[in-house]
Amino acid sequence: MDAELIADLFLGEVSTWRDRRIAALNPTERLPDLPVTVVHRSDSSGTTANFTAFLANRVPRFKRRIGQGKVVDWVTGTGADGNDGVAAAVKETPGAVGYVELTYALDQRLPVADVENAAGRFVTPTPRTVAAAAEDMALASVGDFALSLLHTTGTRAYPISSYTYLLVFSQQADPDKGRLLASLLRYMAGPGQASAGRLHYTPIPRDLRESVAAKIRLLHDPDGNPLSS
Repeated sequence: MDAELIADLFLGEVSTWRDRRIAALNPTERLPDLPVTVVHRSDSSGTTANFTAFLANRVPRFKRRIGQGKVVDWVTGTGADGNDGVAAAVKETPGAVGYVELTYALDQRLPVADVENAAGRFVTPTPRTVAAAAEDMALASVGDFALSLLHTTGTRAYPISSYTYLLVFSQQADPDKGRLLASLLRYMAGPGQASAGRLHYTPIPRDLRESVAAKIRLLHDPDGNPLSS
């Protein structure tokens, strides 16, 4: 799929899996004679924010009609609560299409679409292709952790990728809790990165790890004493 086709699906403009627009991108596939059933998130969701931002950036009519955000007014489809709700609805409904965090698609063994990236390549979503997006944007993200991975132009990058963030107060009112938090963050950004792959996530790119560590070192108590070394 490309962004135009995904937008058409979620705008309700494609009603069958044998639609010419799907067939044009999949000439060798035997497409099922099934109606399209769209499933989207019904709750406030960062997954929705990233998905709609991708489509709004690529397809002007999607931006005009749906826009982007954690909650949007969908014009078609059925809502489900959480990634697990969308994954379950897609799995149980013949002809359904939805969007979920990668780990849910892999755990539920859902078929996934190759999506065209900025380099014009159709890329399968995997931890490796998400890593390619993160690595492509790593140096640009050093000074700006809010920089979206949707801007990736990497040839191997899956185009609908995102960082996962923690928002942490630099000043911690309770020094004991602050030290514990700093210790947890150091583990997550350090040795804990080895667990990312087993959970179908992507480790922090190496070019970003010192920047993340530097942010953790900014944690301090109300008197300005550092909580992390």
